[in-house]
Amino acid sequence: MVSEMAAMNGTNAFHFSFGTRYYIDDEDGTIGDNLDWDSQWINEMRPLLELGEKDHWMVIDLRPIKAMWLNRERTIPQQIKECIQGYDFMLIPSPGAETKPMYLVNN
Repeated sequence: MVSEMAAMNGTNAFHFSFGTRYYIDDEDGTIGDNLDWDSQWINEMRPLLELGEKDHWMVIDLRPIKAMWLNRERTIPQQIKECIQGYDFMLIPSPGAETKPMYLVNN
């Protein structure tokens, strides 16, 4: 819908994906790293998630990665391929950021 509205108005829409590298453990309050987990999703997303930092938010422009993939310059892991097909940027917040799912936010 956003892309269609932008096209109708002669503008561009940017689509953001959210990734999480670091998190605060609910039990003891320590900072954990999702890269410590061994799963296919984590292993395939590792090149992007490694860019996340503990003390800073990170915005990754996915468009150059998409261009490399479309031009067949690089082989891209399946999870990253799915991400770049639907999004222009990835946002990786720092673990200290207070985040809540949209459905829990009171207006």
